[in-house]
Amino acid sequence: MRATDKCTQVNLLLLGTGEISEEDRPAFSLSDLLQNKMNLFTFTGIHSVSLLDALVSCVEELAVEAKTNKKLSVRDRVILTMVKIKENMTFAALGVLFGVNAQTCANYFKNMCPMLAQVCKVMIPFPDHELVRSNLPKSFKNYKHTRIILDCAETPIEKCKCLKCRILTYSQYKKNHTVKFNVGITPSGLISEISVPYGGRASDKYIVEDSGILLKLSFKDGVMVDKGYRIEKQCEENYLDLIRPPFLKKQQADEQRRCD
Repeated sequence: MRATDKCTQVNLLLLGTGEISEEDRPAFSLSDLLQNKMNLFTFTGIHSVSLLDALVSCVEELAVEAKTNKKLSVRDRVILTMVKIKENMTFAALGVLFGVNAQTCANYFKNMCPMLAQVCKVMIPFPDHELVRSNLPKSFKNYKHTRIILDCAETPIEKCKCLKCRILTYSQYKKNHTVKFNVGITPSGLISEISVPYGGRASDKYIVEDSGILLKLSFKDGVMVDKGYRIEKQCEENYLDLIRPPFLKKQQADEQRRCD
């Protein structure tokens, strides 16, 4: 009996699962090249094959799908989604790499993102006050009670077909359609909070109020923000200290770099 290579063995295992059929499976897929740690990290940002296996296993438990043939396995769909997030390739380009059309890639991405979000959100801890204090950098010696640093990340998106959505996503500041996320980090640089996305029209103040991030903090915790956050009243109501340290202007920062 002639030897069967690994790819064929995988194909045989997948046959009959209701997920992929031999005639539908592309002859080549990007996943075939991501068999080692370096290649996997380069394309997806995932640090190890074992971590990928764990993600795939969790997603398989969450996936409630009709028992119809899928052109790509769950593993391939997870990889496709992570490549899109990290490299932001077009769906047409991803279609070439995975042997499916652009619309199929878009559908897989839309379907997979909520499941990956549900799996990965447990990886974002909200450390207690003592843990934050024990890892406080020296640069925070004058702000020792800082619990969290807040900022809004904003990223451009395609113009929506829905007129109401266009109004909600248009950012006057960016002069473009965007979505915003309220991101919180500890003084040591650990991401401790990411809000749900909001349309670019939403103000930083509204996002802080609506996300409920201040309710997670304790009495007299310090909240560090830039001048764009007008949340003095909200911090006062929750007995929190608002910290707005002085920031160097661009010219001052350039001069300081030259001196260094």
